[in-house]
Amino acid sequence: MDIENLTYKQAMTLLDEIIFNVENNKYEIDEIDKKLKEAQQLIDHCNEILEAIGKFRKGMEE
Repeated sequence: MDIENLTYKQAMTLLDEIIFNVENNKYEIDEIDKKLKEAQQLIDHCNEILEAIGKFRKGMEE
């Protein structure tokens, strides 16, 4: 999956899905590590989007 090309909404939807599945024991033990790493990548991507928006807004206010 190419996380860098996801919109914020797409990334959050995938993150919500991972969280739901982890909380409801939907993954095999071997999958959990992979899914948690993917979740961290999605979180990082969302943070990057929010930071970019913050910088854009700050630049517009100046």
